[in-house]
Amino acid sequence: MTRWLLALAGLMALAGAGCIKVDQELTLNPDGSADVKVHYAMTEQAFAQLEAMKQMAAKNPDVKVETKGPDMIFDEAKLRAEFEKNKGEGDQLKSLKVETKEGWKHVTIEVHSRDLAAAAKAARTGGTDSGYALTKNPDGNYVLEMTGSKSALGGDKNENLTAEQKAQQQAMMKAMMAGLRVAIKVNVPGDVIETTAPEKDKRTASWVLDIGDDKFFEKSENLGKQGAKVIFSGKGLDLKEFKAEPKAEKAPGKTGEPN
Repeated sequence: MTRWLLALAGLMALAGAGCIKVDQELTLNPDGSADVKVHYAMTEQAFAQLEAMKQMAAKNPDVKVETKGPDMIFDEAKLRAEFEKNKGEGDQLKSLKVETKEGWKHVTIEVHSRDLAAAAKAARTGGTDSGYALTKNPDGNYVLEMTGSKSALGGDKNENLTAEQKAQQQAMMKAMMAGLRVAIKVNVPGDVIETTAPEKDKRTASWVLDIGDDKFFEKSENLGKQGAKVIFSGKGLDLKEFKAEPKAEKAPGKTGEPN
């Protein structure tokens, strides 16, 4: 999910107005299975604008609407079809809720998967592009990483800007992405030893990137440099190691508007 941040900026530039909120919670269980809960929301105004742009592009072949953003689907039938297409053996769709309230379109999806590999596939149902990797270090502890979080937010994007230029850019982004909030929570089956998350407790690590936070850009840059990672105790655990598959690149011209 974290790799969406710059993509979401592109979506907001296209929409011209409106907000997006994304929450993802991953729970890795002691038996190696995983539970994923994804909630995302978009204002009806932003959704309508993107739909209008998509229809305009369909009617005018010379008009191209291209983004690198997630395919946010707000249709229950399409979401269920996506789950069936992406699910692995043993995946269960625990719940799916699509609703509109107070000017926002919401989707909440909960999936149980037999392992992290299946969880990564199932999480794509809502247009997410999560990837996970789990390895065991020489100390016998486990390292859980959310792949893509580091490369997407690389901290070198603003290195050539002056302090004034950087401040102007950030002010523009704050206005353009007003209301943007991305939250990630990871629950692990052993005590957290080390993490790149700014918020943690015994077995939980959390990242919250809120455009209204004065430290939004600092937190984003830190996440871009460090990636989302949790090292937790392996005591009493025998988990299967897993390395995420390389991300397939989108074909040129593929649009990323919501369906």
